[in-house]
Amino acid sequence: MENKVLGAQEFFRGNEKLVTPAHRPIILADGLQTPENMGLVLRVADNAGCAKVIFLGDENAIRKNKIKKTAQTSFKQLDWVICQYDELERHLPSKLPWIGIETAKNAVSIYEFKFPSNCVFVLGNEAHGISPALLKRCKHTIYLPMFGNTVSMNVSHALVATLFIYRGK
Repeated sequence: MENKVLGAQEFFRGNEKLVTPAHRPIILADGLQTPENMGLVLRVADNAGCAKVIFLGDENAIRKNKIKKTAQTSFKQLDWVICQYDELERHLPSKLPWIGIETAKNAVSIYEFKFPSNCVFVLGNEAHGISPALLKRCKHTIYLPMFGNTVSMNVSHALVATLFIYRGK
């Protein structure tokens, strides 16, 4: 049989049935600095079937046109919001465990962590990580082991690895 390249729409048709409501995590991004990273987070979250993305920050200071350019179709297809910390509770279900993706003191390797069926994944600011107030609210923290000389990773790349390892378990 001939092997040929298919367009993404044709190749993935039918996969939407693979994501159940019990496996649609929420992404909470704490003060991301660049709209390009925000757009990448939206795109990855959409690719992985996430339920929602919440960006903590000042909506007026964010250039949505840059987010849209990077997020592409995910900009309109995914449920997402930019809000302040004091508005957070109305955007999140109260019962989901929070899992910080962070190099925190008691973090567990992503390869050893037993993921719940649904959760909120918390991402930190590109320079400073997850704020102490949000980190305190995380039930667990996980980290991605680094095997090379560079021991940092772009926030959107860390999310890609986390979501697809989460999906694989």
